[in-house]
Amino acid sequence: MKHLISLTLLLLLFSCEDTTPPSVSITSVTTGSTVNEIVTIAADADDNEGISKVEFYINDELMETDTESPYVYVWYTTEYDNGTEHTIRVVAYDEMDNSTLDEVSVTVDNSTAVPNGGNVVSVEYNLEEMTVVWEPSTNGDFQDYRVLYSTIEGGDKDTLATYTDISTTSHSITEFDPLVENWFYIQVTDTLGLTAIGTGMTNTIDSPPTASVLNPIAYENGSFMITWSQNNDDDFKSYTLYESESEDMSNQIEIFYTEERTNSYYDLNVLCEQRPYYRVAVSDYWGLKSSSDIRRGGAGNYNMDGFVLEYAGNEVYREFEGAVYGSVSLAVGETLELSVHFLDSEGNLLDVNNCHEVVISGYDASIVFLEVEGDDEDDDHDHDEHGMAIHVEGVSVGSTSFQFQLMFDGHSNYTSMFNIPVTVTAN
Repeated sequence: MKHLISLTLLLLLFSCEDTTPPSVSITSVTTGSTVNEIVTIAADADDNEGISKVEFYINDELMETDTESPYVYVWYTTEYDNGTEHTIRVVAYDEMDNSTLDEVSVTVDNSTAVPNGGNVVSVEYNLEEMTVVWEPSTNGDFQDYRVLYSTIEGGDKDTLATYTDISTTSHSITEFDPLVENWFYIQVTDTLGLTAIGTGMTNTIDSPPTASVLNPIAYENGSFMITWSQNNDDDFKSYTLYESESEDMSNQIEIFYTEERTNSYYDLNVLCEQRPYYRVAVSDYWGLKSSSDIRRGGAGNYNMDGFVLEYAGNEVYREFEGAVYGSVSLAVGETLELSVHFLDSEGNLLDVNNCHEVVISGYDASIVFLEVEGDDEDDDHDHDEHGMAIHVEGVSVGSTSFQFQLMFDGHSNYTSMFNIPVTVTAN
């Protein structure tokens, strides 16, 4: 009887043991879906005897064990590559350690979840700084901007600065070279660690300064009047005037330097025989240079359209713009001192320097004696500052004429268009 009672109790114990597994299902994500950023994985689990725990797995790796309802695991997908497929598995256990699982397969894609903004819109510079400006981010989970720099497009990037204020959209540097490319990029990061680098931009390479125009070189009172157009570039640094004996400016020497923008002229004392070449170079703040055209200086730089002959302050002969007026008359044995004055295109007197020489030709020496008198210190005659003089002496009765040329450095600056008539009468 005793053995019968023990067997009965044992059968009762086995008949009361719980072997029914719990139920479980993933409710927040479905198979085939695409997920990004933060994913909340929720599961419903139930058992007649109660749930002891719920385990959450990602790709067979236990990520979380939850012992209280609601059963939830927060999955940060930013640690996984875009386009990769992952298995989410949830296992529920009851008090008797019976278990049931549910699983789904999802694809991670954070490519559309990266923060926005950060496209560089301008890179400008002045003499003091270079400034990069970018589009602001509008992300609600913004964390920071990182300013990146590279010497080439798409090259390795160095971090220049980090800004955590979403309204900051510019950065300046004071050490830079505008003669080369300076590429800037902005990396935007959100609080989940997702990053995006906007489109980059470089500065405009600095161009050489605007070249000055060297004006025709005028000669006045023993000096070259050298002038050039003013440079108005913002990064102007200096003018340098060069001189050379060669037309190609070989072996040029510096004769003038200034950093004054408005000082675009130079007066240079020269000798009559000097006829060098000149050009002016403009330098900017960054060391770039531009050169002007080349001009030759010369004491014979005159544009003449005529001349007049005067005796005792009275005009006796004029040749101007192809027209002639008057003649020279004197008696045998009489002498005249004719002042020669040269005229410009407007009929004004030109200040012809003593570097020039008047050559007389074509007259009959048996009728008249002609001699040119210059401005030498040993000359006893008093000449006008604007010209030279011709000494005329009547020799015999008759008529003749002469032509003259104003010569400089072996070439004629002016040749009379008509022979100048001379009449010698009896005393």
